[in-house]
This record gives sequence, structure tokens and C-alpha cells, in this order.
Amino acid sequence: MGWTGSFCLVALLLAPYLRKFGQFTIPDFLAARFGGLWPRLIGAIVAVVCSFTYLVAQIYGVGLITTHLLGVAFEIGVFVGLGGVLVCSVLGGMRAVTWTQVAQYIIILIALLLPFSMQAQDNRLIKKERKAGWELLFDGRTLQGWHSWKQTSVGAAWSVKDAAIHLDPSVKEGRGDIVTDGVYDNYEFRFSWKIAPKGNSGIIFMVQEVPEVYATFISGPEYQLIDNKGYPDKLDDKQMSGSLYDLIACPVEYCNPAGQWNEGAIMVDHGRIRLELNGKTAAEVTMGSKQWNDVVVPSKFAREKYFAKVQAGRIAIQDHSGEVWVKNMRIRRL
Repeated sequence: MGWTGSFCLVALLLAPYLRKFGQFTIPDFLAARFGGLWPRLIGAIVAVVCSFTYLVAQIYGVGLITTHLLGVAFEIGVFVGLGGVLVCSVLGGMRAVTWTQVAQYIIILIALLLPFSMQAQDNRLIKKERKAGWELLFDGRTLQGWHSWKQTSVGAAWSVKDAAIHLDPSVKEGRGDIVTDGVYDNYEFRFSWKIAPKGNSGIIFMVQEVPEVYATFISGPEYQLIDNKGYPDKLDDKQMSGSLYDLIACPVEYCNPAGQWNEGAIMVDHGRIRLELNGKTAAEVTMGSKQWNDVVVPSKFAREKYFAKVQAGRIAIQDHSGEVWVKNMRIRRL
């Protein structure tokens, strides 16, 4: 918007003077107005820099809009968008070129406004979602609805940062997992998450907050959140992000790198568990089935008598000494 406004301002303020001096470009105008080679050279350099910057913004805007409209990768979006501009310009003559330029201005404005509109939707439900039965588990401002494991409030290491629940591992007091106040049975749970470089965390579900269970992961399966590439210890396939931890591996290519946002989902429906990572099925299994027994028996959870025995439970965000952010947490009861 700044570049568009600047170009309009230049046009309004300088165009009459360009006409007065009988010139058609800013470098020519500066040379005629001030005389000599240097004004023309400086004007040419400034014009090239401004035009290049504006061209980059146009290309980025075209790619961004095409990506969101067609759901393709950004690089393909740039190619398709610019191809459309070229076709319109070639087939339609100068009139098409003019309207193409107008369309590009509109695209840039939309592209610049789009991140703000997307930001405004964080931790909010649209009317269609509310009608479908979705509920927010985090309002984006407070930690209401959450408490530290077997405590009555949330520890000091947890806070709201950048509209997300955030764990600061540098804070030594108030550590430990946090869990929902509510207990959930059959549901679809969706969330956005980001892990810091070398970080490790998880979303644990079916958590039983009872005296005989000494940790959240003892009773509940875990949706793994970890820096796949930068974590200092060696990881096996079942410990990668999106995996049903230590049970079923998620393909590593599904996950965005540490420091970038990912979209996760956990579906629990009458014993059936399905995990999603960035729109792809990451793991799927039915409790009590042969597949379930085949993955649980060889794991460390086989000796835990409370593990996944009760489906109705709380949802936890794990403190595994890694910095983590979670937002857009919403749940729909099935």
C-alpha cells in the first residue's frame, strides 16, 4: 500500500511538471530542470530501485492471491498468476494492459490486507463453525479453561504470547504440563502449533487426572511436537512430529520446519484414533484392534496399566523443556 500510494503521489505532484518541461520520464525531467548528467543518473537509479521493489511486490502479491485461490504452492501460484497477466496483455492489446495494471494494484492491496484478516481470525469461530458445534478451548487472551497438572491454576512458565499459549522453558518456577478443565470423550480437536529449534513437546489426550496416575503420558496417547531435524538426540520414525508417539510414525515430509506454524488435528471416536498434520492423515488406529496390540505391546506403554484404558479424559500440552506455542484450539463433540 505504501508503494502504491507513493506512485500515486508522484503522479499527482510531478506529472504536471513533466508536461510543462516537455519530458516523459522523471530522469529526463530532472536533467531538464537542474541540468547536467548527475541529476539524470540519480533519477534513473532511484526510478530503477523503486520500480524493481514495486515489481517484486507485484509478483509476490500475484503469487499470494493465486496460492490462496487455487490451493497450490507459492512458486506455482506466481507462475500461474504471471502467466495469466501475460496472456491478458498479449491478447487484449493496450486496453488489456491498462486493466491488467489496475488488477495488479487491486491484487497488491488484497495481498497486503490478507495477513491482517487472517491474523484477526486466530482463536475465533465463524458462524458456520459455531453452528456445527465447535467450541474454543483458548480465547487468545487468557489461560482460562486450563490448569497445571494436578494443580488449581496455571504455572508461571506458561503464558499467552502472540495470541498463543506459550511455554517459556527459561522460567524455572511453575513448570509441568497443563491440561484442560474439561473432560472430553468422542471429539474432533484441531489446533495450530509451532516448536522452537531443538524443542520437544506434545499434545496428550485421554488424560486421567487421578492420584494413581503420576504423569499425563502414562494414561494418554501423545501427538508428538518436536524439531525433527534439530533435536539434539537421535529420533526414530515414531518420535517425529505428528506421530502417535512411540506407536505409529508420521511421514517427516508432512511437517513444516521448527519455527513455522503447523496445523494439527486429533479425532477420537468410539475407540478410533486419527491424527492429522497439515491436512494429511499422520496416524490412524482403533484401540483394541490387532493393529493396536501390535504397536502397543512392543512399546514402553505396554507396562503402564492405565495407558489408554479410559477414552474420556482431559487434553494436555506437554512441558518437555522445549519452547512451544499452541493456538486456534477448538473442539467438536461427536
